[in-house]
Amino acid sequence: MAPRVNRWAVPMLFAAALIIWGWATVRDTVSPGLVMGEAAPDVVLADLDGNLVPLSRWAGQPLIVRFSSRTCSYCYDDFGFLEELQRQYAGRLQVIAIEIGAPVEMVREAVRERNRSYPVLVDVSGAAAQAYQLQGLPQSYFINAEGKLISRVLGELADQDIRAQVAQILRPDGQVLTSLEAEVRAIAQQVRCQECQGLSVWQSQAASAWEMRDEIREMLLSGMTREEVLDELVERYGVWILLSPPAERGFAWVYLLPFAVLALGGLWVYWRFGRRPAPPANEPAPAVELDPELERRVQRRLQEYL
Repeated sequence: MAPRVNRWAVPMLFAAALIIWGWATVRDTVSPGLVMGEAAPDVVLADLDGNLVPLSRWAGQPLIVRFSSRTCSYCYDDFGFLEELQRQYAGRLQVIAIEIGAPVEMVREAVRERNRSYPVLVDVSGAAAQAYQLQGLPQSYFINAEGKLISRVLGELADQDIRAQVAQILRPDGQVLTSLEAEVRAIAQQVRCQECQGLSVWQSQAASAWEMRDEIREMLLSGMTREEVLDELVERYGVWILLSPPAERGFAWVYLLPFAVLALGGLWVYWRFGRRPAPPANEPAPAVELDPELERRVQRRLQEYL
């Protein structure tokens, strides 16, 4: 006789599979990105002549590292702009362009020797993109002379006001904060307005948003860094104060919660509507008693037709 399967086995396996799938989805698709203030990864890439060049070659210099790709429909051929940017800050910082996933010939054709004062490196295998945990293309990292990541910008540099980022990496004392209002804006754009839906504190004109900006400004004036301000806001208001909570440092539950709720909901539906007691094994089902009057009427009708 085949063993009986516990009626909870199937739904429990389903719930476990759903949670595991949710965790794998979060881990593979939600990139936490690099933490600002940490050392920038050193990677070895090929230049347009095929020579291997490590980023550490420019150690001790402030860097602007721009990631882009010729296979990206949103990426421009802004090599001329990068040349102008390098000439503007000649001797003060170094611009480095990294092209991802395209052959050297395609990159060389796109550059057309417009990179006379800065290098263009090729990341065919995607190793540099993985090391820098890119969240999109094009993306640029600003690195100070100590080799620390100071800030990052998603989008074309030609379309951005990068003066605040450049000022940060050029500071001789190595401190991140240079422009108070620029730093307030950078933080406020990551903080959720508590009165609005889908707006940051910087975008909102609500009274509480203005109060939050003043609160951020006071913390910065007290000497706190950007990461410390964000950590303090999370401590005060909870993780939901961030528009995009990172899937790390205990925040992974924010992304896993929908999967867990779905799994628990499926278990509740099964418990509420699917549990039906099975009849005891080897025992006949109980006989159904008929109303005597109804039975006599049925017998009489049968005799009339026979």
